[in-house]
Amino acid sequence: SLVQIGRRLMLVIAIATLVALALWLWLSWKQTRAAHLQRMDVTVKLMAAHADHYFGSIGLGLQKLAAELEPRNVLANPQAVRPELLHVLAANTHLFSIGLIRPDGQMLVTTAALAGSHRLVNVLTHPDWRADFARDLKARGLSVNRPQHGYYVAQRLLHVRYPVRDARGQVRYLIQAAIPLERQQALWRDLGLRPDTNVGLLRDDGYFISRIPDIGPTGVDLYGRAFTDTPLYRAIGELGPGGQFEGAGMDGHNWIGVFRKLDSQPLYAFLAHRRASFVALWWQQVRLPLALALLFLVASGFAYAALVARYRRRMHEVQQQLDDDGRTAAPASAGVGEIDELVDALARSREKLREAARNRERLLVTAARAGTYTVREHDDVIISVDTAFLHMLGRSEAEVLGKPWSTLIAPEDVVADADAQIGEAHGPATAGVEPFRE
Repeated sequence: SLVQIGRRLMLVIAIATLVALALWLWLSWKQTRAAHLQRMDVTVKLMAAHADHYFGSIGLGLQKLAAELEPRNVLANPQAVRPELLHVLAANTHLFSIGLIRPDGQMLVTTAALAGSHRLVNVLTHPDWRADFARDLKARGLSVNRPQHGYYVAQRLLHVRYPVRDARGQVRYLIQAAIPLERQQALWRDLGLRPDTNVGLLRDDGYFISRIPDIGPTGVDLYGRAFTDTPLYRAIGELGPGGQFEGAGMDGHNWIGVFRKLDSQPLYAFLAHRRASFVALWWQQVRLPLALALLFLVASGFAYAALVARYRRRMHEVQQQLDDDGRTAAPASAGVGEIDELVDALARSREKLREAARNRERLLVTAARAGTYTVREHDDVIISVDTAFLHMLGRSEAEVLGKPWSTLIAPEDVVADADAQIGEAHGPATAGVEPFRE
């Protein structure tokens, strides 16, 4: 039926619309994700450049200090160079302290403690300090160590060390600068980052050098172990100096981020947001168009249902009019021109069939009122007649039975007279048979 065809057509349109919406949503997600990652990539490049400049300026300062201390007998009288250390510290307000360390880990002098007021520590006495110190001894320039609690203060300090070598390349001592972790992170904190943002520096061995937020999940020490099982570290191994990463973080949430290697250090600046943030940003962009599209689809469904109900109601009225034998008015409109033409044609055809049926009925009635007789085939002798036939001839049964048919046929005037008698006897309806009209 037309309703079934319309329902199938609407179903096809609805499926095609939903497929188009799904494709649009997928493309919109890809574009939103790519655009957001592009902005993040620009930010992380700036972070890497800033970190390069930051550590580069510290390294340049320590290199100048090493050149100033070269003619001095630092190992014999380390306290004698304390004024030079204080002068450098005053020129670099972002530093907490500056000190000198022997290759065996013994602290020679530091601005963090007044001369003679504290016992100078050996950095190798703490297991967490040993691995970094071994790296520092092998370095040919500035090396950045993971944050540690200070020797003399209860806060995390970022230690950077510069080895001073003799003519044979052996390390004479190391110049150490301590940076409060909060000061190093000051620029990042001023960016107004959202709570669902991770930003920081990761060393090439998987240790965090700095990270915001600097508090990990319960029971996880961010700076106490290497995180080589993270999506960021795996991406660094696969992509090298820069790229994107995605996966579950140490907190169980799914993260999407970008990273960039520093030019002067084996460090990687990274910036990541939760995947939920990407989804929220994408949803904010698509929800209004999607709502309008779905509203249009639902409205189209209701409109179609209303049209179907209206069509069925009109067709029911048309059917009732066609079934009403006494109705002569034109059928009601179905609302569709082609259907109205078809219904009109059906109504005219049905009226013709009814007229033909009435003609057949009159023919049968007329035939039922006419007289009948029987003749023998070989001699045309009448062998039986009925009363109606005798009345038509105006004769008795004795005058007709046994007589040849030809003797009963009158001339044309007799036939006309017989017709007149038939008309008088039976009225206008028996005067003749109306031909069938179809």
